[in-house]
Amino acid sequence: MVTHEGGDPILQKLEVGSSKLEVQDRYCIAIGTLEPRKNFGMLARIWPDVFRQTGRRLVIVGKKGWGNVSITEGGGIEIRTTVDEDEKRHLIKTADLVLVPSFYEGFGLVALEAMQAGTALISSDRGALSEVVGEGGLLLSPDDEDLWRREILRLLGDELERSQISEKGRSRSEDFSWEKTARKIINEIQKVTL
Repeated sequence: MVTHEGGDPILQKLEVGSSKLEVQDRYCIAIGTLEPRKNFGMLARIWPDVFRQTGRRLVIVGKKGWGNVSITEGGGIEIRTTVDEDEKRHLIKTADLVLVPSFYEGFGLVALEAMQAGTALISSDRGALSEVVGEGGLLLSPDDEDLWRREILRLLGDELERSQISEKGRSRSEDFSWEKTARKIINEIQKVTL
């Protein structure tokens, strides 16, 4: 039996308000451990050009992991190694885009959280991400840096399309909840015990 995560139901109801975490200007966000499978190096390579053309910063939230991934701050890139859950929610909710360029994800919690928050999502089409995201975000190959650059620039320049993707993401996120997951587990247990 396969069950899904339920994400963060607080994000569905969260209103944008004050936060103790300040980020200057408008930004996009990527969240996860700094390790090769997250593919943040690709974002770091394209971001100086995105920043030059749009002024949008890239905030990467994550601690250093395995694989000696080194990302330097500057060129519009800011790294946050520690944020609490409220701060993370605020960052997701107020970002222009959530970016999930992973080569592999077993589920895709950050993608689900972006959809729950109603923030436009660009995600890799690998691993479980295609199944989780469905029509709720833009799915791209994590190997195609030029495509990521073009689509990020295009969406940052098109508020209407970002809004449409956000709405599709909200709708898609309704397929996931801890209640649905618990119900599925209970149903399976009852089948075995009856």
